[in-house]
Amino acid sequence: AVFVGDSFNPSDFNWFWAHGAPKVESPREGATTPNPLAQATAGRAFLDTHIYHVFTPALRELEPADQIHRVCNGEKDWIDQCCWDDGKPTELGRIVGEWTAAFDQAPSEELENLPLTDLTPARRSFLKDFVKAQMVLYEQPETKKGALVESLEITGWFFWNFKMELEQYREWNYLEGLRRGWIPKLPKDRTDKRLASQLFGSCENIHAGVVANAKNLEGVVNPYPPPQPTDDDVTPIAPDAPIPDVPTAAYTMLWVVTSLGLLGAALIGIAMYKYGLLPFERMNYETIKDPPASGAGEGKFLDI
Repeated sequence: AVFVGDSFNPSDFNWFWAHGAPKVESPREGATTPNPLAQATAGRAFLDTHIYHVFTPALRELEPADQIHRVCNGEKDWIDQCCWDDGKPTELGRIVGEWTAAFDQAPSEELENLPLTDLTPARRSFLKDFVKAQMVLYEQPETKKGALVESLEITGWFFWNFKMELEQYREWNYLEGLRRGWIPKLPKDRTDKRLASQLFGSCENIHAGVVANAKNLEGVVNPYPPPQPTDDDVTPIAPDAPIPDVPTAAYTMLWVVTSLGLLGAALIGIAMYKYGLLPFERMNYETIKDPPASGAGEGKFLDI
């Protein structure tokens, strides 16, 4: 099998896998040749998509029901951007090569240094629903509306990761999730071909359950890094650095007065220099060219 990373742009692989590059030997606009790689790997090539909520600030802040809704709809639409050719599926399969149970805390050295807190029953409950919804989506069968294919089959998934060293990343740890219950146990019998939707219900039903349990899930979302307040220019503002409450007119008046003061000082200085009122002798080009004996190019200052 051949696995191709989608470079976070799955739609880019519709044209590529369906048609191949334009013919070199023919300058005719739109001329194409079948993609030899697509022909050689038909049925054995898969486009790999990685899906995480933790790396996008807006997704980290979503409430539990919205997290599940994003999986059932937003991630589904994202995966379904490929692989089509004039509305029909191409030979390129789909697979989700990376996903995780973590949803609101981005990995970082700062996160690793934070005090470790216990997972509440509410958080463990939501983690399980979040995992189930993703399993259901990533084992999606092909769906049709009449004769038209609406959604492509997603062949399967790889969870990231099998085991993690640090307890701060327990929600990334498949074995830990199995042990503590937020990752459901799958059938051990390899002949059991049931899909996740047959084991856990539809993604929509999982979402409905989370909506119904919203009251018990309050406070579950704890984004890290924490969201920052922003001004009208979407520029982060430090919470401990409040903007002084000074009217705009006061700033304008201060600028005008300062500018006029500097201009007046400059004009007075020029006038005093011109009429010899400054406490030193004016120097001209001749003085500089032929300096007096008192020093090479030194000016003659008056005693005051």
